[in-house]
Amino acid sequence: MVNMDLITQEEIYGLFTSQEFIQKLKKGGYHTYRTGYESKFSVVRDINKRFHVSSVAKGEFCDRIDPMFEEIKFNHGLNEFSQTYPFLYLHFHPEPKEPNYPSSEDLLGFDKDCEKFILGVGQIFKNRNIHIILIQNKRNIGQYELKDFLSEAEKFKCSTNKEVVDFFRKSDLYNSGLLSYRYVGKGVYFPQFNQKDVALFSHSVNLEDVLL
Repeated sequence: MVNMDLITQEEIYGLFTSQEFIQKLKKGGYHTYRTGYESKFSVVRDINKRFHVSSVAKGEFCDRIDPMFEEIKFNHGLNEFSQTYPFLYLHFHPEPKEPNYPSSEDLLGFDKDCEKFILGVGQIFKNRNIHIILIQNKRNIGQYELKDFLSEAEKFKCSTNKEVVDFFRKSDLYNSGLLSYRYVGKGVYFPQFNQKDVALFSHSVNLEDVLL
């Protein structure tokens, strides 16, 4: 019997609006805002349907993301949790202006890992508002397909993050979405999205294939 885990849009929305998640966004975003260096964290899910958010890794250079989940699990506060699988890998780019394209390195590294996990590419603006572009494979993507997509992306000139999301959505390769968090002062962020904005990312996972 196949052991499946259904991740609902309600659970995903609950994660992205939780204080634990927002605090990690704030910490990672502020490091990038202050230093101009990338920062990153990840989220795993266990067999009891609970999410666990790692600590924030503060970079002094652009880290490669090939070993993303194993590296973060064992070095950033997730090693205590057994029987987990990757759900989200999020890192901040230092550019303070739209559009915030996922780099070719982001997508190439992303494609090597778990098929259904979500890649988050963050951006913090000068007013300290935060945008997160979410990307998820719709299916297995071949190397040549990915190269063709990246070539097409270079030709397609987006001016906003919403246009970047629309470009990814129109392909048959990726789901995409945009999370916006408004900074209201004194370290407080308000999510500016609703449950339907994350509905695309609801999916089922075969636990036998993905447990770390």
